[in-house]
Amino acid sequence: MGQHIQHQRFHRSHVHPGATWSGAYYVDTGSEDKTNPYSGTLALFNPNTAASMSFYRSAISTSYIVHSEPGLMVIWPSYLLHMLQPYTGSRPRISVTFDVK
Repeated sequence: MGQHIQHQRFHRSHVHPGATWSGAYYVDTGSEDKTNPYSGTLALFNPNTAASMSFYRSAISTSYIVHSEPGLMVIWPSYLLHMLQPYTGSRPRISVTFDVK
């Protein structure tokens, strides 16, 4: 059996059907791109779209941005819509993603 290595620089918004928890562990976050502060960030979106209409807008976020760093593990409910912003650094990144059922 061959080893499968995937070189992805981004992921469109998606969920993980059939799983309970999803996560990412950042082994190496690559190189910083000073011209793009969102390079390779993980965006998690609030499933309650009506929250943005609340008069408590400052207390209820519609999205949460995770800036990765080596050794960081992020775990979220698998139904949460999320995406990986395009990574524009010059050095490869290494992350391990997983689902728990």
